[in-house]
Amino acid sequence: MKYVELVRSIVKNLIPNDSMHGYEHAERVRKLALLIAKDYPGTDREVLEIAALLHDIGKYKLCEDHAKVSAEIAREILTHLGMPQEKLVKVIDAIENHSYSGGRRPKTLEGMILSDADKIDALGAIGVARVFMVSGHEFRSLRASINHFYEKIVKLDKLLFTETARRLAKERMEFVKLFLKRIEEELKALEAID
Repeated sequence: MKYVELVRSIVKNLIPNDSMHGYEHAERVRKLALLIAKDYPGTDREVLEIAALLHDIGKYKLCEDHAKVSAEIAREILTHLGMPQEKLVKVIDAIENHSYSGGRRPKTLEGMILSDADKIDALGAIGVARVFMVSGHEFRSLRASINHFYEKIVKLDKLLFTETARRLAKERMEFVKLFLKRIEEELKALEAID
C-alpha cells in the first residue's frame, strides 16, 4: 500500500482541488470504490485505490479521450515509482476503460468497480452539484444543464457492473429524478406567467 500514499501526494500536486474532476472527486471515487470492493473479496485494493486516484488525471489536458490520456500519465508516474509490472498493467487497464463515453468496457474486477464508483459520484446531491459546477465553468444555460441530466446522468444506473453499485446508486438516482421533477415544475410554473 506504500504506492497509494505516494500517488495521493502526487495527485494532490498535479490536479486542481475541485469537486468536478479534481482531487476531491478522485478521493470520493476512491472511497466509493473501497465501499463497493468490500463485497468483492478478490479485489486488489492497492490497484483499485491507485486507479481511482489517477483515473481523471488527464481530464485537464485538452483532449478527446481523457481516459486514454489519464492512463498514459498514470503509466509514466507508476513506472517512475517502480510499481511492479503486474499491478501497473491492472491499474492502466482500469483507468483506460473506466469511462463509458469512451466506448470501452472494463476487463477486470478493479476496472468495473472503478467505473461504477465514478458513475455513482455523478449521482445524488453531489452529482447534482457537480453538474452545475461544470455548467457554470462552461457557461451553460440552465436548460442545457437540465438536458445533461436527461442525456447522461439518468442513464448511469443502467450502466453499472456490480450489484453493490446498483444498490448504492438506487437512492442517489431517486434524488436526481426528484430534483428533475421539482425543477421542471418550477420552470413550468414560471412559463405560465406573462
